[in-house]
Amino acid sequence: MIANTTATSDVTSTMLSTARPTTVGNNVILSTTTTGKTTTTTVKPRDAILFVPGPFNFNEAEKACSDIGQRMALKHDMENAFEQGYERCTYGWLGDMHAGYVMQKEGARQACGGGIIGLIYTPLKKSNDVVSGVYCSPKAEYEDTADHTVQNNKTVNWWTTLDPADSHTLKNIIQTDQSEDKSLLTSLRIVFPCCNFINVTSNKKNETQLTLRVTKDQMSFLAQAYRESFKGVSLMPHVGVTYAAMLTYTEEIIDELVQTLVTSHVDGMVVDYEPVKDYNTEHAEKYRTFLDRLAAKFSPHDLKLGMMTSSWGILKYYDVYASSNCTFIGSMSSTYFGTDLEENEANVEEMATSIEPDRLYIGIGAMHDNSTVGGRDYDWTEGKLNSFLYWLNEKGIVNLHVYPGDWKRLNAFAPYFVNSLRYFISL
Repeated sequence: MIANTTATSDVTSTMLSTARPTTVGNNVILSTTTTGKTTTTTVKPRDAILFVPGPFNFNEAEKACSDIGQRMALKHDMENAFEQGYERCTYGWLGDMHAGYVMQKEGARQACGGGIIGLIYTPLKKSNDVVSGVYCSPKAEYEDTADHTVQNNKTVNWWTTLDPADSHTLKNIIQTDQSEDKSLLTSLRIVFPCCNFINVTSNKKNETQLTLRVTKDQMSFLAQAYRESFKGVSLMPHVGVTYAAMLTYTEEIIDELVQTLVTSHVDGMVVDYEPVKDYNTEHAEKYRTFLDRLAAKFSPHDLKLGMMTSSWGILKYYDVYASSNCTFIGSMSSTYFGTDLEENEANVEEMATSIEPDRLYIGIGAMHDNSTVGGRDYDWTEGKLNSFLYWLNEKGIVNLHVYPGDWKRLNAFAPYFVNSLRYFISL
């Protein structure tokens, strides 16, 4: 919730439902009232959010903003509007496929968010949902202006949630609009939306089935949001597989999985299979066979396949997975933590014995600013993290993936964390 501020009268926001806005110069005409020979025009500067009444589905809302030369507002636009005293008790579409509105202290009442002050923000919606209107903003969004023709030889890739709002959060994380150093931008190759976009499970009849956490339409929108934000980025969502499904899957379920990815307009997927029984080579080889069958069906569609490993159970059978046709193989808890650097290094050495270094994606658990947010503590310090990153560079490791400790506050990092990632790129 946003901190309370002193409210100011926002008469224009209550008048927006009576007429569609038009623009004149740097102003937006909200309403025109004629009394006798006097005509009164109410305008709002173009640097404020504007509510355009609907009702609209998402595509109609996007067009309504475009028609007046604006873009759909985002969460931070609504928060800024709140701080400037804006309020309106009407849900409107936002550009991240959520809906919201803002209420000031004087206006908060049970009918408007149950008395909540600040931004009222809905869960993720579907594009064909109908909302009362749309909030628009004239402010240009950040555009990727980095020179991607000169790419880093290293990559730093990021896990995010399945929420399109994270595409905007990621921009803030890598400070692309604030820093002259564009290395984190040009080193970003893959975004991993998590978790369980698809779950491969088995039902009571021992039939393998797919369940989706968000719709294919929502995933397609998410892919578009990242591609518009970051040039050349690939989107590879997290896919979970259960032990029962590994025993019962069929070629038909693999075909269904491929078609789900294709129609969701993503670039591949990362398999996360973490069984807690049968820790033996036969089980690991069965898993590799599953991966290779996926890879064979992926190839005609130019889909990439990644897998996650660790230092326990069948996940540590690196020599088995090294011969798989996975695009890359990543580490999880075996390197996420900074508690024991010698153990981390031993885990990487064991992986690198079987797997080519440029095919390894080493996972780093993100350190958050605990004065701002809690979340999991991965026990790094600046010194330990820089030391481990230097060691990885010496071993020829060129790919990292960053796993958050708190999914709700992806941008609340410890001050040194992002700079340490830039340090790795510079080595």
